[in-house]
Amino acid sequence: MEKIKLEDIEAEIERKRIRNIYISINPSTGEVGISAPARASLHTIETFFRSKLSWIRKHRTKISKRPPKIFNNYLSGEKIEVLGKKYRLNVYDYDKEAKVFLNFDSIDLYIGSEAGIEARRESIDKFYKTKLEEIISSALLKWEKKLGIHTAPNSLVFLFKNVQNKLFSRDDGIDKNAVVLRSPVKFCFKKMKGRWGSCNISDKKITLNTELAKKSERCIEYVIVHELLHLKEIKHNKRFKDYMKKAFPEWKKLEAELEGF
Repeated sequence: MEKIKLEDIEAEIERKRIRNIYISINPSTGEVGISAPARASLHTIETFFRSKLSWIRKHRTKISKRPPKIFNNYLSGEKIEVLGKKYRLNVYDYDKEAKVFLNFDSIDLYIGSEAGIEARRESIDKFYKTKLEEIISSALLKWEKKLGIHTAPNSLVFLFKNVQNKLFSRDDGIDKNAVVLRSPVKFCFKKMKGRWGSCNISDKKITLNTELAKKSERCIEYVIVHELLHLKEIKHNKRFKDYMKKAFPEWKKLEAELEGF
């Protein structure tokens, strides 16, 4: 993989079938990654990278001040983060398919005694995906009127309706570019470095970081709405930011939670 270094900051370059250049910072290590169009010249990438050096330093400073991250071996007595809270993990020997149950102050993992760390992690990750799916369904129902969205019953299929947005007047502009999506929008989950979610507009696919299930429901909702909004407003322009601030007045608190504080 290509690498580039300017001053004291090094980044890995990953070329993709995209139009723009993006920079991501690993929230755990502070490592920098650059996603660039396949045919972008090194000079173009370097120019963009240089323009973001101060922004990268600012975020790396925040990362260095975060409380230490919890690393699990998934053994009884450890703390597992779920929806913004920490639960005591209880591991029970179980000779059938692994199961996970969330209680008031604990989380129970039923799994074979010979299962290693990776198998236990996969069971918890599967549980995380289930919790995210539940929140996605409720979030879509909650936000369909506020975002001008119609949600198809019992599915994650939705259509944008060309109606006045409940959060903004007609002069705010965001609904002047209302979009009607006639194909299903897919949600998928995976562990990602440096981002909590992404939206592939052409494929109508939203990807959420599995680790997002560790954050509060309101924080997860914030990320879901952020990615949904990209289907109406592609860039992080003033309209996009004004919309998110209006929808989430406590956005600074939510951003801090996502950053680990």
